[in-house]
Amino acid sequence: MTTSSHNATRVLILVLTAAKNVDRRTAIRATWAHGHSNVKFVIGSDVPAPDSNRDDVIIVQSPDNYTSLASKLLKSYKWAAETWNVSWILKVDDDCYVDVPTLHRFVFNLKPQKTVIAAGFTYNGRPQRSGKYAEVSYKEKFYKPYPNGAGHLVSYDLVKWIAAQHTLPLHAGEDTSLGSWVAAMPFDVKLRATPRFVPWNELPCHDHRVIVLSHKLTPRQLKQCYAARLYKLQRWNTYKALN
Repeated sequence: MTTSSHNATRVLILVLTAAKNVDRRTAIRATWAHGHSNVKFVIGSDVPAPDSNRDDVIIVQSPDNYTSLASKLLKSYKWAAETWNVSWILKVDDDCYVDVPTLHRFVFNLKPQKTVIAAGFTYNGRPQRSGKYAEVSYKEKFYKPYPNGAGHLVSYDLVKWIAAQHTLPLHAGEDTSLGSWVAAMPFDVKLRATPRFVPWNELPCHDHRVIVLSHKLTPRQLKQCYAARLYKLQRWNTYKALN
């Protein structure tokens, strides 16, 4: 598959997922990813996944665990830079909901140049020094500014720059790692917060202005949200047809 195959697509969606989470991937395929070939699931290489032979699954050379999410993101960016020609790349987790048509409309008029878009950004965040997700190699007192919330949208020029680097720091989290990668870039990068990416533990399924919804959604909640948004869209289309 060559980059020229994807010239008509402005955004690629990368879903970081664990091999064992086949129920979440199945729910996403049946709901918000249905009919959208630009949604890809990223799985680490050390654990076999029962659906690894599907076209929407990308296996990257990385351990398949939480502390290797930064490695999975970096490897998936390298894969995307080699195989896709898009304007934006959206990263989400497998417990999020993405309104793909609304995302396409959102990016249509955006200038895809040196920009990261997310629900918000954390400044002067302190690394954990103990516990399961303690930072071992990162010695600074604060992280570089990094995105937070349910996902982040990165312009393709930044992804290309990241993919071209031979060494980049890998922190305990992929979002904090992205912050360090952006801080290392030899040019200014715009960090843009948007209310259309809803942060933790909120589920405004009926609001079609929202693009990326929540964290920690179960497969059942994904299906419920999809049904609610589809029902409202159908009602709106009926209203337009009658008026």
